[in-house]
Amino acid sequence: MKKIVRLTESDLTRIVRRVISEQEDAFIEQIDSELDSVPEEGEDPGLLERIVNKIQNAGHDVHMVINKLRRNGRKFRKHLAKHFQEEMKQGKRHFKRIAKKLNRMF
Repeated sequence: MKKIVRLTESDLTRIVRRVISEQEDAFIEQIDSELDSVPEEGEDPGLLERIVNKIQNAGHDVHMVINKLRRNGRKFRKHLAKHFQEEMKQGKRHFKRIAKKLNRMF
């Protein structure tokens, strides 16, 4: 026999927010795990770009994700800053634009 469950609007809102929050937490944990494999020195700039692209492709704000990283937030910021400074020295315009945006975020 089927049961009918009545939900108020606030109940439904709370459930949707909880589901979205759990999905974000899982995504952030996944990014944190990927960053565990990045060494402190001699990082692969391609890996950093793939992680940033993955965050953007998932529809998340890069700044928000970096701030929510539990274990590797500082390391990721440091590597991104270093990578973009190197790219700026080489004169790549698109990285200059991104670096300006990152400077405004931090």
